[in-house]
Amino acid sequence: MRVKDRLVQCNVSQPDVTRAPHQRLIPNALDSSTDVSAFSEDTFDVKDWINKTFKSVEAQENKDAFVSSLVMKLQLYVQQVNGALEETSQSVLSSLPRVLRDTQLLQQEALALREKMVAVKQEIEKVEKDTASSMATLEKIDKIKTDLQTAKQGLHEADNWIFESGDVKAIANKLISMQKSLAMLINVIDYEDKKLQLEGLKNRLEAMASPKLVQAFTAANLEESKIYVDIFNKMERLPQLLKYYHNCLKVSLGQEWRRTIELAQDENVSYWLHAYYDKLLSNWNDQVKWSQQVFSNDSVDVIIEIYADLLRSLDPGIPECIEALLKQHSIAIQLSLLLELKQITRHFALNLQGAIETSSHGKLQNLKLLSLAQAIYAPYVPYVTKYNIYETAQLEHQLQSMGSPQDDLSDTINILSLSISRVMEYANEANKRCKVFTDGCGYPGLLKSLTSYFNKYLDKYQTAIRQLERKKVKHEDWNLFQMCLTLMQTIGDLLGQIQQFEKSLIIDITETNNKEETILNPIIKSIQKLCSDLHRATYEVIFAPIFTQLLSVQKAPAWSTETNKMTHLSADLPDYSFAPQEYITQVGQYLMTLPQHLEPFLLRENPSLTQALKAADPQYAQSSTESGFTGILLEIIAKETCQMFLDQTLGICQLSSAACKQLATDIDYLGNVLEELGLSLSENLQHMSLLLRLSPEDYQNSSSGCNARVVAAVRQIRNITSSG
Repeated sequence: MRVKDRLVQCNVSQPDVTRAPHQRLIPNALDSSTDVSAFSEDTFDVKDWINKTFKSVEAQENKDAFVSSLVMKLQLYVQQVNGALEETSQSVLSSLPRVLRDTQLLQQEALALREKMVAVKQEIEKVEKDTASSMATLEKIDKIKTDLQTAKQGLHEADNWIFESGDVKAIANKLISMQKSLAMLINVIDYEDKKLQLEGLKNRLEAMASPKLVQAFTAANLEESKIYVDIFNKMERLPQLLKYYHNCLKVSLGQEWRRTIELAQDENVSYWLHAYYDKLLSNWNDQVKWSQQVFSNDSVDVIIEIYADLLRSLDPGIPECIEALLKQHSIAIQLSLLLELKQITRHFALNLQGAIETSSHGKLQNLKLLSLAQAIYAPYVPYVTKYNIYETAQLEHQLQSMGSPQDDLSDTINILSLSISRVMEYANEANKRCKVFTDGCGYPGLLKSLTSYFNKYLDKYQTAIRQLERKKVKHEDWNLFQMCLTLMQTIGDLLGQIQQFEKSLIIDITETNNKEETILNPIIKSIQKLCSDLHRATYEVIFAPIFTQLLSVQKAPAWSTETNKMTHLSADLPDYSFAPQEYITQVGQYLMTLPQHLEPFLLRENPSLTQALKAADPQYAQSSTESGFTGILLEIIAKETCQMFLDQTLGICQLSSAACKQLATDIDYLGNVLEELGLSLSENLQHMSLLLRLSPEDYQNSSSGCNARVVAAVRQIRNITSSG
């Protein structure tokens, strides 16, 4: 009988191959009360197992029967285990050939795989050798790809958290770093997209920084402004920053215009323009000095653009203010008002041009200067186009003021004879107005106005002739004959003067509209500029000793706080008790020696020097002889000496009564020296000398008529209250 059949008969189940080995070897023939699991333990002890088994109730009741039963069960268990082992052995023996075949197949496949790997390795080595340059390119592309991914990630992260800190400088540094990284990826496909994304971040930074930037510009904060200029420059956004500066300065100066009008509402546009132009000139120097420290050397061009834009956008506009003024007066005097305003504007334009030339050191852009000039003179363009109307009205008004023909013919002829000079004077004034107000472009209108003007004036002669004709008689009348000859002589005089006026008018028109230029005109202008530069340098050499002495005015012993020697002198001493101080006597002695040094060059025949001086300064062209050039040069030096002396004295903090008399003595000494040279002291210094000698009680009343700026400065220096 087979082992399997015997197990069935013994009610022993087949082993479960899924169980553990020791579990598969436990027969089911053993009942549940028999613990055979201990057989598989490493610490199995036979004695302990027997003792434990015999502790059961069944064993205690019938030990012999229990032992026999247990032995039988163990024998069955042994048989079952033997059968399981035999079955397992048979299974292993039957599967060994298949395992061997599988092993051989695996060995063959491993050898084939090894051969293929060797072939692949050789192929890779060949590819590496043949495509070394391509691999380098691929490595470079891969690096670019990595950089792009890094930049992309950086931009993405920046878009989310870079602006959270609110630190403009830190944010700007981060964006500048991104900008440099992005510049390396210019050939990448999505470069433009990344560039737009970075520009968006720059826009956000600009929006964040703009309030503080505007505040820095408005307050003229030098350090803060420099920081923002550096940031915007590195971000390649300097033009946007200049727009902020443009708007800040434009708004500030626009508010100054409105403030000027509000503080002087009782005045007219003439006063407003004069005051505002002075503020613009003062502001120009301040802005140029400040902006040159903040921006590049192009700061002058920037301020020129701002001034041009400002003058076009003032609120209320200058044209509206001029129109309001003209409506308050008759058309007959409107041209005079316009001429006055134009002269104020012309004076401002010339002063501004001088300031621009000084600031730009001759490096000017004509287009920007042209734009500024157009903005300055734009308010007058509509009136220049209607110049003929205004001129005609003024000439007719002047003509009416001369009176009308009388009933008596002799009185009429006498009035006409006397009126010729006035008529021609009015015509010449009209010519001057045309040149000044229209710069010569209004001559066609002037000719129309003069034609109308002279025709109306000739009507008076027609009236006189008709009066004469009514007095004609058939008998002789020598008196009437004499009146005819007199009237003829008067008309002949008028004809001659009109012909002479016509010649001068033709010359003016020709000079204005047909200026001849030589083919070497640029060279000639360059030489003229060279003469001008040399003249300025020569002047500085001549003026240097005076400049040095006048620098010590504020430290003069008479009022110096360190070495005040006037404290023991009484203010009641007469004027002759005071002698001029050393600094002014040094200036005076130097001025007195100038003529003898200049005469050897200017008195003798020297046509070349004459031509150079005339090219350098138009003032020399006013002298008809070479001996007059000495006087012109001395006049220039004297004018600058007076101005510097005034500027230095206005810088003195405080003067005692005795020191006031001392300063007045110094001023008078300079006046005496200039008088010896045939020159005169400046009006402001004359006013200062007078003001220094006034008693505090008389200061308020006696200072009327003096320059307001000098009056206020001397009052402060002397510590005199406004009420006197």
